[in-house]
Amino acid sequence: MLNRIYRSKYNLQFDHVSHTSNDDTITVAVSLYNYEKEILDCLESIKNQTYRNLSLMIVDDCSQKDNSLERAILWTKRNSERFVRATVVRHEFNQGLAQARNTAFAASDTRALFIMDADNMIYPRAIEVLAPWVLDEGYAAAYTQLEFFGDVSGLGYADYWSPDFFRENNYVDAMALISTSAWQTVRGYTTWKGGGKIMTSGASLLIAA
Repeated sequence: MLNRIYRSKYNLQFDHVSHTSNDDTITVAVSLYNYEKEILDCLESIKNQTYRNLSLMIVDDCSQKDNSLERAILWTKRNSERFVRATVVRHEFNQGLAQARNTAFAASDTRALFIMDADNMIYPRAIEVLAPWVLDEGYAAAYTQLEFFGDVSGLGYADYWSPDFFRENNYVDAMALISTSAWQTVRGYTTWKGGGKIMTSGASLLIAA
């Protein structure tokens, strides 16, 4: 089992169960590495989701330069009742983004995970829009359009699907709702950025803008 592969590489920092999970529970997985300034905005955007049946999994990839982990733990303790389950784990050493996402899948018990980095935010209806396509319609993954902010502004290109272009350049962001079964089928993330392993394995995908 894949969860056995990753279990020994992280330490539990906080774990609180408020409710019993069910088939419709979705875990939001946040990968964290030295994002002290961004993490709270990210977590607030998750808290404000209109889809209420959420668990939260924060994976700190051994942040060392700031107080990212401490801020994440404090916020999670204060807001744990918002989630079915709220968990913070920390890698024993820096293992990279792909492994952080593998840890989240391995440590979660839900049918699907929404993958997020700590410097991202989502609009309130994001998960509500994506959830039915993975949980009810059986798609392996569903992703939405991006809006850039900061130094770069504007919309991304996720609504223009081109298999040929995708083979040359993975322009679809890793922030997506992905079924746990799809993650298991492709044996987890590799160091290849994003969800390309799933997207080129013949799995069904949906853009839900």
